Amino acid sequence: MNKKTKIAVIVVALVVVLSAVAGVIYKEVTTVKPITVKETVSVSQSQIEDLSKVKLIAHRGLSGITPENTMASIKAACDAGFYGVEFDIRLTSDGQWVVHHDESLNRLAGVKTKIADMTLEEVQAINFNNGANIEKYDGITAPSLREALDYISTTDTIPVIEIKTETKDGIRELVAILKEYGYLETARIISFYEEPLKEFKRICNRTPISFLVHEINDEVVSICTENEFDAISFNHKNVKQKHIQKAVDAGLILQTWTVDNPEALAEFYGYGVEYFTTNCIIPDLQ
Repeated sequence: MNKKTKIAVIVVALVVVLSAVAGVIYKEVTTVKPITVKETVSVSQSQIEDLSKVKLIAHRGLSGITPENTMASIKAACDAGFYGVEFDIRLTSDGQWVVHHDESLNRLAGVKTKIADMTLEEVQAINFNNGANIEKYDGITAPSLREALDYISTTDTIPVIEIKTETKDGIRELVAILKEYGYLETARIISFYEEPLKEFKRICNRTPISFLVHEINDEVVSICTENEFDAISFNHKNVKQKHIQKAVDAGLILQTWTVDNPEALAEFYGYGVEYFTTNCIIPDLQ
């Protein structure tokens, strides 16, 4: 084998090896991890003496044991007796509110097209293949806001609706839908984005508004007070008691997410928090 042939063989071998490595890396990056089941635990294990003041909110429905943000998870949360059921809403290309967390259906259904580029009919034509205990369900899809409220309105559980859009689009329609279902004074509206919250407040000031934040500081407290938001909902992992006091001094209602440990729930209850969003702490185990 001459020198040129040896070089050619080495180059080809390197290309094959690099291609194989790139393939592994690509697969690792693009493969969606299966969503696993979380073990549920009773709120009574928090050892809080008066549990009547603890308001549990099921995160994306009872997502620890059912596929998140679906009718299955919403029904499970309501049937378990949660104070509230939290779910996310996004606008489709035809201006309809659909229940879903991510920009696309990729994580739950393997479809990367953005929901904002799909009609409600197109979104609901896609069955989920990922989620807690997904194998127990057939034909699981993203429900519309109306479908979610149709069921919730037959229960004592209140809707806690997270707006995932960053703009004012669709807010007037959202207010109209809540009015139709009689939820203007009992539903809770939450978002990480100021604009949709401010627009909702401008149109209707009867619905409790919560500003979602990763941490509590002077800036977020000012945003809440200046816009007359009712509550601040924070990531309990990033917040200490001294930070919470800022919100208390401003007269804000305290909510925290996502609390899956009874000991953590008890700790923050002691700081004055009464609203807890959770994946797997349930009212009781019955």
